[in-house]
Amino acid sequence: MRDNVIRLAFSGDSAGFEEFCQILREAVPEANAGVLRGSAITGFRWKDGAPFDADGLGSSDLDVTLVGSEVLRYYNPLGGYWIPGIHSKTLSEE
Repeated sequence: MRDNVIRLAFSGDSAGFEEFCQILREAVPEANAGVLRGSAITGFRWKDGAPFDADGLGSSDLDVTLVGSEVLRYYNPLGGYWIPGIHSKTLSEE
């Protein structure tokens, strides 16, 4: 899975992937872990089966689930999760 993410989302650049991980660690130190999911792992969009970056280089996003109880401090019951500088929403069945 790691190799797939590096190939798809980081154009095969493992240093770029490591930099991404480091940025996440620094931005959200409260998280015990970050789990990538979605098309960066599978290679295909769930909605229509289109390949990762089907709409052009950089058109697909990276879905990251943060793990850890301390990350809950970013939760707002009226608006879900909000981490400054990051587009975020709660994990759901949808």
